[in-house]
Amino acid sequence: MIIKIEDTDDFSDFIIENIERHDYRYKYLINVLDAIYGHEIQANVNSFINEDEDGWIIFIEIEAQLFVYGLNFSDIQVSHFVETINLKEYKNFEIMGTMELVYKILNLSEIENYKLIKDRCFYQLTNYDSAPIQDNIELANFDDIDELIQMFQNYYIEEYNGERNKTADFLTPMINRYIQNESLFVIKNAETITTFCSVSNPDIGIIFTKEEYRGQGLGHRLLEYCSNLLFEENEVVYLMTDMHNPSSNKITQKIGYELIYEHTNLKL
Repeated sequence: MIIKIEDTDDFSDFIIENIERHDYRYKYLINVLDAIYGHEIQANVNSFINEDEDGWIIFIEIEAQLFVYGLNFSDIQVSHFVETINLKEYKNFEIMGTMELVYKILNLSEIENYKLIKDRCFYQLTNYDSAPIQDNIELANFDDIDELIQMFQNYYIEEYNGERNKTADFLTPMINRYIQNESLFVIKNAETITTFCSVSNPDIGIIFTKEEYRGQGLGHRLLEYCSNLLFEENEVVYLMTDMHNPSSNKITQKIGYELIYEHTNLKL
């Protein structure tokens, strides 16, 4: 069954029944749906849901972005998608969603000219009983702003290979909110920040260690500490990693996180 976004009631009923608001797998999809239903952005009429007895595919098109998510989808549904949506027409569009589904569609559409932005692993922690070391771990404060801005800028440069750099004007209010909300933790060597970790309850956000302090287990220690804090409050913690960063995935799994989803983001 095909449900077009113009079929407002049927479309929204499907979303309510199948996409739980706090399901970490659909973090980005939920954000864009909230923006659509909040009238902040408009979805293209091409957007639709393909549902059968066993699974579904959701396709959302907004300006310069495509969201493609699915669960228990069949080859028939993938073929229908390719027959309906010609991805070769979407030049300079970003596409993100369920990794297996996106790559199946690209392969069936015979599209090879795309640029990978990020393949990600989504993890959850549902069992944690360690007592993390707390030495030198503290909340960031407003005196740290200048140093944190530089560290966040270096994070975005490294994480996205210089393609999504952030200005100080962009970062300052974000870091201020973290500090005000007591959701940014740091490890210091004397007065110098070596590592930071942001949290957005119950999610782990960004973890970053200055290059000269890497290899000392500081990121691991801070992740353990923040994971413990969130787990004690929620009995579950979520985070995402770069699929192609073996060290971050090894640390994550060593702490006890379990892989729940594989997600991709690329540019056509």
